[in-house]
Amino acid sequence: MNYRKILALCLSASAFAACAQGVKDDLTTFLNARISGSVRVYESSARALAEIATMSNTTQSVLARFVLAAVSTEPDAPKSARLSPETRALYLAQTRNRILALAQKEDSPNPLAMYLLYLEGGKFARSNLERAAKGDNVQALNELGSMLLAESLKWKPTEERTQKRQRDCFGYFSRAAVNKNDPNGLYNAGVCHLNGWGAKKDIAVALDYLQKAAEQDQPRALELLGELYRDGKGVDRDLVMSTKYFSRSSGLGLPKGMFEYANALLAGSGIEKNERRAVSLLKSAAESGLVDAMDGYAKCLYDAVGVKPFTTNGLSGVALAKALDQNAAAVSNRLHTAVSIWYHCATKRKFRPSMDNLATAFLEGKGVPRNERAAVGWYTEAAKNDYVPAMRHLADCHDMGVGGLKANHYNANWWRTKANAVAGDRNAWVWLSSHELQQ
Repeated sequence: MNYRKILALCLSASAFAACAQGVKDDLTTFLNARISGSVRVYESSARALAEIATMSNTTQSVLARFVLAAVSTEPDAPKSARLSPETRALYLAQTRNRILALAQKEDSPNPLAMYLLYLEGGKFARSNLERAAKGDNVQALNELGSMLLAESLKWKPTEERTQKRQRDCFGYFSRAAVNKNDPNGLYNAGVCHLNGWGAKKDIAVALDYLQKAAEQDQPRALELLGELYRDGKGVDRDLVMSTKYFSRSSGLGLPKGMFEYANALLAGSGIEKNERRAVSLLKSAAESGLVDAMDGYAKCLYDAVGVKPFTTNGLSGVALAKALDQNAAAVSNRLHTAVSIWYHCATKRKFRPSMDNLATAFLEGKGVPRNERAAVGWYTEAAKNDYVPAMRHLADCHDMGVGGLKANHYNANWWRTKANAVAGDRNAWVWLSSHELQQ
């Protein structure tokens, strides 16, 4: 960043617009990263803004202070953007009137200023967002489009209001993508074409948008392309290419990218197997709150994946006893951590795989006292929510008569058939239509 250039900017509205539109400007990078999911870019640009905010009263420092104050209370705000309540109040007091004046300027209201006011929140937030989008601010176009899309997905797909809302949202994404070549807009427009949301369902067009977004290192586009190449959807299946996309997305800090790249490393899919690296990535993704990664990381802990095998190395006597005690403590701590994560995911996030894994831990008595009734309870909870592995595990419990269940081969068969039905077996659905679970 050329700070001399920053300091040379004057405080006029034209200077405000000039610095805001700079493609490589830290403010633009920060605002785009907030939407894109690029955690590492978000943090690095936040550090740059925090430094600019400490400078004298320049246009850039005004922008930096206001933006940091606006996002500092968001749950996903990067560390460098989190302010104390006192600093946040001070920054807003120093800058809000300047931003408001630019947003309300009669002859040429500034779209970026409107978007920044939206970030601050308040009862006029939606109105400010819509005004910013009307002025072609790319962050507003993407955020308003995403907001409309999320609303429409709560309604029935066939409703006219759903289709209209999705056409509107695609219109916003398209303006950002086509008019501005914005990476977030390109990604969002690609997703719409992939799913037929407000646009023709066309995987070839979707791929074109996604690849253009990926060329600008849009992490969600990179991750999605990885999925498409992994599954052979719209392209020839290519695990090497898939893993390269996952790796790039992971490198930008997208938790989903880390998760998928970790899975590739665990399986040796398109890349040399590396369990320790995979577990490290899963841990990082889990710390972001991605429930799939939390469950996967716990599974690795439980199964000792990536853990260096214990060896006595010829120890004897007191040294051997000490080593054995330390290893036992490490194993106990690892198992307890895994079960604690699963319990959180099962109870707080209602994540079915974690319910199933927690049930297995209770059944095996690892990381938690053996409790067959608790195991059956968690298998049942996941099975009732159509989780196929839990249905099969519950069928085994009915076969064996564990956890207070009476051995009942009919019920075991019922759950196995239900598992087949949920997995796509039409004949299984036919059988289920005339058979009920016995009480």
